[in-house]
Amino acid sequence: MKNKSMLKMTEIYTAQEFKKLTRLNLFHRRCNHLIKLDILLDSYSSDLPEKEKASILVEICNICKLFLDRKPLSGRAVTVHNLKTQAQEQLLSIMKEIVSESNTSGIIGWKRVKAALTPIIHGANTKTKCLDEEYWAEAITNRHFAKRNIACSADPFELWKQSDTKTNYVDWLRECYIQLMLKNGQEKELVTRFFSNVKYMNHEEREHYSIYISRGKFYNRNGMEFSTLNMESDRAGKGWGIYVRDAKNKIYINKHQRNVFHHSSFLAGGPILSAGELSINNGVLVGITNKSGHYKPDDENFLDMLAYLKTRGVNLCNVAACMKTTGCVQEFYNAEDIFINRSIVNSRLVSKPCL
Repeated sequence: MKNKSMLKMTEIYTAQEFKKLTRLNLFHRRCNHLIKLDILLDSYSSDLPEKEKASILVEICNICKLFLDRKPLSGRAVTVHNLKTQAQEQLLSIMKEIVSESNTSGIIGWKRVKAALTPIIHGANTKTKCLDEEYWAEAITNRHFAKRNIACSADPFELWKQSDTKTNYVDWLRECYIQLMLKNGQEKELVTRFFSNVKYMNHEEREHYSIYISRGKFYNRNGMEFSTLNMESDRAGKGWGIYVRDAKNKIYINKHQRNVFHHSSFLAGGPILSAGELSINNGVLVGITNKSGHYKPDDENFLDMLAYLKTRGVNLCNVAACMKTTGCVQEFYNAEDIFINRSIVNSRLVSKPCL
């Protein structure tokens, strides 16, 4: 058993060590907080997955705070404070490892961002739409952290952009942001932010989500009529899937999973010709939208998609189309009218399709 004074900063008490140091000649525990800490320490192991370790460490920090707020002068306060410090240091080590460095480590500031974004804008042209700047941080971090709106916790990418630091974004996360969050007691928010990873697919993976159009109908890669009946999109809802069309007119579609699978997932943040939501019933297109927060496609991207659908024989006369989404409101118009008028002006308002 290690002596208290011999503990390194990166180590944490075992359950047995903590019990011995906080027993104070009492045979049974009388404090619920100490009992909870015993259980957490007993379940903690360096062999656990990162997310599980981080969750336990966050809980240890929270319970230590509760104990110290309630009994700051207790004979056990020093040991509990030491445990809290150890848990924070363990968490710091894990989070620094998660925010791993990329191959542009020698470049500072915005130059590093642009260098990291080279693969993201590769193949872009005047017709394509690149990943919106709001989501660049998702693309340039190796684990593709999802942009999270967390109460009382500002977005780190925005903080970095507004700061006068010359440190590149990833180094700034490791050396400044993580430590600041721990100092402010925001362990839970930190773990929430950096354990939300968006899936970025390679070529082989995305092929499983490809669909094609033949004689006006949609088919999956195995030649079966495609349907979005079992899919769901964050904005349009059930019976809809999110899609992108790449620079070579290949279409990919999947269900939307918040903070896990977004429009950026299909092409690993690469440029698109169009993006939004599709509703397809037994191969027949019944609905289409222009909604993608990651790419923010404009009217021209949407009209270009309608034109492409026409070239593939898709009948737009019975398709409901939403060209613009205002907040949570989606208004649908006849897609053929929008194509002809190049606008929703003078286009017939129709009902949103429901599968």
